[in-house]
Order: sequence, then structure tokens, then C-alpha cells
Amino acid sequence: MSYMDKIKDLYTKKAQGQVMEAFDKYYQREALKKWQSSIKELHGGGHDFFTANEEENTTSVRSWVEATFQDGNRYKMTEVALQKWQGDQIIEEHFYYNAP
Repeated sequence: MSYMDKIKDLYTKKAQGQVMEAFDKYYQREALKKWQSSIKELHGGGHDFFTANEEENTTSVRSWVEATFQDGNRYKMTEVALQKWQGDQIIEEHFYYNAP
């Protein structure tokens, strides 16, 4: 499976509500705990742009999520994530996003 296939599979699973399955497959579950604990309610999300450099084992994706956070504030955030892969696992990730 190419890295382009893997990143698309990850975000497709997330969009279908299979967040834990996606993170178990491509991350370690610990990577999700902090993010989930900050969210009170999810209202939607999606993705619209992927890139992959198969030789460098890197991918990127532009996505968005709308959520109400534990402090009661509701935001729609757009982000670009850059991932470095080792086999089937994302081993390094950086996020660039619009701050609410």
C-alpha cells in the first residue's frame, strides 16, 4: 500500500467515524487521548487535499473540524498536517492551522 493510499485510508476512516480504528492502525492510541479530552462535542469535519512523497515516506493533508471544546467555545478549524512514516506508522507529525 502506498503512502498516498495510507493517508487517504486514515482520513476516510476518520470521516466515517472510525477514529479509534484509524488511530490504532496508523498511530498509537496515546496520540489521540489529549485531543479527545479537549473536545466536548464534534459537529463535523472533512478533508480535501492530499499529497505524498513515496521516496521520502511523507504525506500531507488539508482538513477541517468543527467542535465545541470543554471550555464551551465552538470553533471551525482548518489545518494542514505533515506526516513522516515508517512502514505503516506515522512517526512524526506537524500541524499548521488557523487559530480561532
